[in-house]
Amino acid sequence: MPHKAVKVIVELHLRAITCPGVHLPAKDDVYLSVSLMNRYRKTECLPAVFPILIREKIRFEKILNYATDPEAIAEFLQYEAVKIELIQLIPPAGEILASFEEDARSFLFPEPKLVPSFSGVEREVLMTRHPTFPGISPRLEFSTKTTISEISSDNGFLTLPVRRMRRKTSRKSRKQSSSSSLRHLSSAPCSQRRDRNTDQDQRSSGYSPVSARKPRFRSLSPHRSKPLIDAGDLRRSYSRSWMADEDSSDTDDLLDIADEVNRYHSLMGHEGSSILSPSSVEHQRQNGSPDLWEEVQKRVQSLLTSPKAVHRLACGATDSEIDEVLIRRSVLDNSCPL
Repeated sequence: MPHKAVKVIVELHLRAITCPGVHLPAKDDVYLSVSLMNRYRKTECLPAVFPILIREKIRFEKILNYATDPEAIAEFLQYEAVKIELIQLIPPAGEILASFEEDARSFLFPEPKLVPSFSGVEREVLMTRHPTFPGISPRLEFSTKTTISEISSDNGFLTLPVRRMRRKTSRKSRKQSSSSSLRHLSSAPCSQRRDRNTDQDQRSSGYSPVSARKPRFRSLSPHRSKPLIDAGDLRRSYSRSWMADEDSSDTDDLLDIADEVNRYHSLMGHEGSSILSPSSVEHQRQNGSPDLWEEVQKRVQSLLTSPKAVHRLACGATDSEIDEVLIRRSVLDNSCPL
């Protein structure tokens, strides 16, 4: 529930500082500092020559929470002090020439009444001079205007920034949630389009679930040389780019090459795992006949670049042709001694 508060606004019109017959020995600039209701203000720097014409207006503002009674306001002003100092900018930190200090109630309302008519108009006070100040005490001419108004806590200036920050935070959170939902909605069509593109690529390349379940070619030797001939690569080459007719010479040549490679590995007489380490494969390459490997590579390269192979790569192989090649390989696997 909102509560009542009191707002006190004090406008101090500084006019001049007079001190007849006094000349300051130092020629540094001077200024006037005012402290009221825990607020500090100061005027611009002026020449150190009397009379010092200030002609500035200083504003002080204070909000008193839970102070709706005029007596409470008068008590508050009674314990608040007003301090005015005339300071000259003498190095290193400046020097106070004269000062004036009084409670805020007596300074703002010098008459016996709390709220007098035309309070503070064309006033003047004598300032207390410091020992270093030459001559008589200076006189300050000023006028004051005090406004006391009752406000609600909802209209206080301290609560408005908090409410604005909350609205900004809520807008930011709504933007983040909306952007995350848009990203979620946009990711679903992309994944669906990616799945459809994958299916179209598989259909265009001749891929079928039946051919995917069929076994791959296996090497007749317990040792396989992956850098030279890989059984999986042969299987994919047959299914995509090779013509498998009954009188196809290219397919027969590839089968002959595979048989020669397998017989070469069986003659090596090595025992161990079916998967060779890179060091053992390199050792076999160094010990084997380089002419045989070069001949195998040349024959494979010539078959892969033949006109029939290029035609088969463009048109693709049928399922019946792939089955025929698999049957041939299964016959060779069964005839090979383990």
